[in-house]
Amino acid sequence: MTVYKLCLSMWQAGLDNLPSLACNCRMKEQIRQRLTKRGVRASIAKHFDISQQAVDQWVQKGSVPPERVLGVESLTGISRHELRPDLYPT
Repeated sequence: MTVYKLCLSMWQAGLDNLPSLACNCRMKEQIRQRLTKRGVRASIAKHFDISQQAVDQWVQKGSVPPERVLGVESLTGISRHELRPDLYPT
């Protein structure tokens, strides 16, 4: 089970003793939904000259590679702070 799925299941079950962890999971789900809108992943893949499957892997992992954050931010309008709060804290 991925950390995301574990966190999400804890949050859904009301077991979120770690609010920041639950908040992080909800944030990742919001980003995932925005990245899965029609055409967004294809645009990202084309911009970076990579396969759409590579972008799909980012979405599944819930993490954009550090070297791609600024490009994804400029393409999607999703802030670097939302995409990678571990690298770009607010």
